Amino acid sequence: MDQDAKRELIKKIKSDSSLTEKEKSIKIQQIFSSNYTNQIQSQSNVSPTCSHYTKCCSKFKFVCCGITDPCKRCHLERGNCKPKDVRITNITCNLCGLEQEPEAKCSSPECGVEFSNSYCGICQIWTHKEIYHCVDCGICRIGTHQTLFHCVDCGTCFNVDKSKGETHECASNKQTKWADGLCVVCAESTFNSQSKSFILPCSHLIHSNCFSQYIQQSNYKCPHCKKSVCDLSTQWDFIRTQIKLYPIPNEMIPIEPEDIVDTPYGKFMVIKINIIEGVKLFEGEFVSWFVDKKSKCNVSATLNYSMVKKNHYKNIYCNDCGKKSQTPFHFYGLECQECGSFNTQE
Repeated sequence: MDQDAKRELIKKIKSDSSLTEKEKSIKIQQIFSSNYTNQIQSQSNVSPTCSHYTKCCSKFKFVCCGITDPCKRCHLERGNCKPKDVRITNITCNLCGLEQEPEAKCSSPECGVEFSNSYCGICQIWTHKEIYHCVDCGICRIGTHQTLFHCVDCGTCFNVDKSKGETHECASNKQTKWADGLCVVCAESTFNSQSKSFILPCSHLIHSNCFSQYIQQSNYKCPHCKKSVCDLSTQWDFIRTQIKLYPIPNEMIPIEPEDIVDTPYGKFMVIKINIIEGVKLFEGEFVSWFVDKKSKCNVSATLNYSMVKKNHYKNIYCNDCGKKSQTPFHFYGLECQECGSFNTQE
């Protein structure tokens, strides 16, 4: 399709009373097919499109260094200019080729195409997404005035649908400030990031897309403090069930005289081991056998093989509650005796 045909099609779309302004803008943007994009690219070494924004303008000239780029983010990725110095002085309409000052639509009377669905003159952003400029943050956020809430305590905006009565809860750690926060996975800023972010239960910050990729790789500990990144109580219950179904066989940890073993009645010290008619019996005494709440005595007994189990105990530290305890060893995991978490280490 040549330029004249494109202009006629755009005029027809703009005169169509059955379409809303937003629908007209979308249809006009769809006119810019790959063939047209390739034609523009062949005329200039600056691409009219970029991976950051969908818009109908390009060839942005920057006052900081005079370089021409498709958008602000493309320019910042060069790493040559400071963000506060980056300012666009002129743009070019992808349809009619007119160079003009930054505006929401083409200044040519014959063209007049809307460059994008949303435009912010302060941040100089053209995008098909809905954006809202937060004065407190000083930047644009994806959303609207109704879906964004700026929290003074947290120092940033949150997606809160006020029409549905949704509210925002501040982080438990009031010292957590989004303006100074970095994502614990990618170490990039969470304040001015294009990706959504949220606060983990441990009060550390993380991008939503980083979180999704992180847990898809079976990572459930905060990279910074090792606390669980979500409620894993269901997983802990599953591990307990597996430990009960598949206990460590006694043959793996042989019982010897003077060992203290576990029994259904309490801890038991083995004094002597006998084998009578092929059955292994353990003679010994119960440890700390209480007659009542205050008095204890030594109780001797003989127990068979099925009632005695020698556990190999480990001294562990719980990453979730921060307490130390002693727990029986098992290949499936080491359970914290304080909070029941398996997010532990020796």
